[in-house]
Amino acid sequence: RIGEVIALTYSDFIYSDKSGKKILRVSVNKSYNSAYRLLKDTKNHKDRIIALPKCVEDIFIEIHRDHLLHGGNDNDRIITWNHSACRMMIEKACKETGVKTYCCHDFRHTYMSNLIRLNVPLPIIEQVSGNTQDTILIHYSHMYNGDELLLCDSLESM
Repeated sequence: RIGEVIALTYSDFIYSDKSGKKILRVSVNKSYNSAYRLLKDTKNHKDRIIALPKCVEDIFIEIHRDHLLHGGNDNDRIITWNHSACRMMIEKACKETGVKTYCCHDFRHTYMSNLIRLNVPLPIIEQVSGNTQDTILIHYSHMYNGDELLLCDSLESM
């Protein structure tokens, strides 16, 4: 959710050691309401901690280091834009690349649909998204072109 993303501070990123492996995680526990310029609970009042891939960790380390070198602190928001600025940037990028215009929430649908397509178990998707499994299946699972061939392949292997 865009309100949760723009509410993130540098201190929301934490390292944890799971099974002898150091993993960067982000704690999602608040949302930014640009209409009132304030932080509040997440939309569904569910806090979650999400493991991040190494490529995201590398980007975060670089941005965090630069932020601190320029006098910032860990309690600063990482993204200082509001909802409207995010929407305008996405619209501009879509227009310049000739891609159909998308909104921030479209990326949420794509994210969860891709997780389902990659066979990530629903309890894990539920944990990272903050949605119930029913909501995920009803609202966020979408088919892509060619997905019906997965059915044919599955039936052929029976």
